[in-house]
Amino acid sequence: MEFTLGDVIAIGSVLVSLTAFFFGLRAVIKENHNLQLIEIKKVEDNSLHVRSWVEKEAEMQLRTLHELHNIKDSDGVPVWYVRQSLEKVMQGMVATVAQLSLVVQESNLINNKILAELKSFEVKN
Repeated sequence: MEFTLGDVIAIGSVLVSLTAFFFGLRAVIKENHNLQLIEIKKVEDNSLHVRSWVEKEAEMQLRTLHELHNIKDSDGVPVWYVRQSLEKVMQGMVATVAQLSLVVQESNLINNKILAELKSFEVKN
C-alpha cells in the first residue's frame, strides 16, 4: 500500500486536527476542574462560616445556662432548685385554695337563695 503526498498531508491534517481537539478538550476539562475547585472552596467557606456561627451560638447558650444555674436566693440555694418541703407546702396551698373556691361558690348559691326568698317575702307583704 502506497501513500501519495496528498494522502500523507490529509492524514497529517487529520492528526493535527485531532491533536488540537484533544488539547482543547484537555483545556476545557482543566477549566471545569478549576471551576469545580472554586465551587468546592465556596462550599467549604460557607460550611466553616455556619459551623463558626453554630459554635458561637452554642457557647452563648451554654454560658446563659451556666449563669442561670448560678443564681442563688438569700439562703444560698440555687433558685432553679425547688426544695421538696416547699413543693409540698405549695401543693397544700393549691388544694386549700381549690376547697376555698368551692366553699365560696356554695356560699354564693345560698346567698342567692336567701335573696330570692327575701324578695318573695317582700312581695307578699
